[in-house]
Amino acid sequence: MRTAEAVAVGGSVPRALVCAPLMPEHDKEGGSRYIFNLITVLRSAGWAVTFMAENPSNAQRYGRELQQRGVQVHGGFDDRADEVIVANDFDIALFAFWYMAEQFAPRVRALSPRTRILVETIDVHFLRHARGVFGSRGTLGAGGLDDMARELNTYADADAVLAVSQKEADLVNDLVGDPTLAHVVAHADRFPPSPFGYEDRRGIVFIGNFRHPPNEQAATWLCEEVVPRLDPALLDEHPISIVGNGLHDRLRASAARHRGVRAVGWVPSTRPYLERARVSAVPLLYGAGVKNKLIDALATGTPTVTTSPGAEGLGLRTGKHVFIADGADAFARSLTRLIRERRTWERIAREGRAHIARLHGDEHAREQLLSVISAARGRPRANGAGSAGNAYGDLVRRVQVAVEQHVPPHARLVVVSKGDDELLQLAGREAHHFPSTDAGSYAGHHPADGADALAQLHRHRQLGATHLVLPATAFWWLEHYAELREHLEGQCRRLYDADDTCRIYALPWTDHQSPWEDM
Repeated sequence: MRTAEAVAVGGSVPRALVCAPLMPEHDKEGGSRYIFNLITVLRSAGWAVTFMAENPSNAQRYGRELQQRGVQVHGGFDDRADEVIVANDFDIALFAFWYMAEQFAPRVRALSPRTRILVETIDVHFLRHARGVFGSRGTLGAGGLDDMARELNTYADADAVLAVSQKEADLVNDLVGDPTLAHVVAHADRFPPSPFGYEDRRGIVFIGNFRHPPNEQAATWLCEEVVPRLDPALLDEHPISIVGNGLHDRLRASAARHRGVRAVGWVPSTRPYLERARVSAVPLLYGAGVKNKLIDALATGTPTVTTSPGAEGLGLRTGKHVFIADGADAFARSLTRLIRERRTWERIAREGRAHIARLHGDEHAREQLLSVISAARGRPRANGAGSAGNAYGDLVRRVQVAVEQHVPPHARLVVVSKGDDELLQLAGREAHHFPSTDAGSYAGHHPADGADALAQLHRHRQLGATHLVLPATAFWWLEHYAELREHLEGQCRRLYDADDTCRIYALPWTDHQSPWEDM
């Protein structure tokens, strides 16, 4: 198959637009690192790349890193973004996450009809959501099914879908009835092997982005269920380090209750921890996609104990490449065995690294990406019938109905609107963008972090806001802004909650307000 370098029209430089919710925080979480690496591959292949972030608040650092690699960076999907799309006549537009494509791909198709739309799943969201619901003995409601339909509609409207494992590519292809739509593009940019051997290594490390609910649950399970089953003497010599972004106070408190557990939090690079640890733990109880933390550990030559969800999509064999242990007793026994049995440790380290090098080498991932692009540009263009765009319009109408039914007429609302004025048309109720400028217009970006999000909410409360509306397209805020989530769940009353529509919170009234009688 021809690679993308060979198909530039008339010898011109091919142009790619890459869109994501945030600037790629590649040193904080695996999804951002994956997007950052895809951009790097495109640049190395001679593509001109423009990056657009829905939330450009962290552009000072991460946007500058992209610019240093020759990437044009643009924050926000505003009128200027439309000008950029029209002027560049992009060959491809690559969207990170289906909900970004649902909202913005129709806009790109309308402005630049020849641009091919690619959607990077990161993981298949409806699969992860369903596993989380059923794993907690819940039931999948209408909201979850609607989200699944919207996600699949978005994939079906694309010219190509990028999946991180063959299992998820096959699942998407089976459900949309097109065996040529979804392709595997592996995670690349692997760590080199550790220079340290068995005797020079100490401790157990668990690495994750703890804003991501499966990682948060895994850390709690490791502390509360696995650690009590480990020999205290072993933990004295080999303590557990929990490393990663978003390690909030609740997880730190859980770690502090147990001997031999250290809550480290974010570090500039996880590589030294993987190189020095004797064992890596990946104790995920649910999830989807493939796990960067596991790939990195195996590439470093650090033997790993994981679960069946943690090992998914990598073709790993327990006892050969890793130890796969489901259940706290089995997990603790496997950790103990790898720490204490040198021959077993050395064999797993060798076999695990060899296996992951075959699947996730840089050149292999590069060829996969360029082949997918070539295939997308060579196939008949998707009709872009607009099911994804229509789904967003339906969402707006559902939000409007929910507000009319559950919020008093004299309320003053703030809406996580992404600047969409239609979301402020709420049955005559006063509504404002969140966040907004002092003049009351949309701020043009999202809060920088959780503390900033909470400060913005407090400012709106002081100005008289009584309710917050969080549309379904902004539910990622509850993962990304931990302080805001904890405040909303702990201090505010949830008036309405539907996975396919929105959440509505009644805000505590301040000294400058009177409580609403019918709140």
